[in-house]
Amino acid sequence: MIKPPKDTDINKVNEMLELSLDCYFLSAIVACWTLKQNLNNGYPVYIVTLTNKEMLSHTVCVIKGVGTLDGKNNLFIPNYYYHKAPATQEQLNNAKPVFDWFDTQRKSHDHCKQWIIYNTNDIIDKKLLLFGDYTSFTNIWKIF
Repeated sequence: MIKPPKDTDINKVNEMLELSLDCYFLSAIVACWTLKQNLNNGYPVYIVTLTNKEMLSHTVCVIKGVGTLDGKNNLFIPNYYYHKAPATQEQLNNAKPVFDWFDTQRKSHDHCKQWIIYNTNDIIDKKLLLFGDYTSFTNIWKIF
């Protein structure tokens, strides 16, 4: 889905994706690159965080009218909105990579399943941060 921006050092990006970076950091990168490449089709882009009873959380990027992009697990699930309900096993199985040049996905990892196919009774907090409509970037900014 997302191509690396032309002014980005792809080797540094690949190193970043192979590290265990936090989901909120990767969600911010996904949101930035989505906006920069106009992949949101004019819809708002949200950073969404769910927190469970153990006070653990997971953060993804959600685009109204497009779906959920999980940078940490490299998952793009079309027409699925993370904060509204858990994904089904079929949706997880059919997820495409968020980063179109990076094939590694974490569909089978327990952590991924815990957060994508979550138990709604375990979620105690949902936070949505609007990233698209009211955020203005110039063409000069660069990540990596």
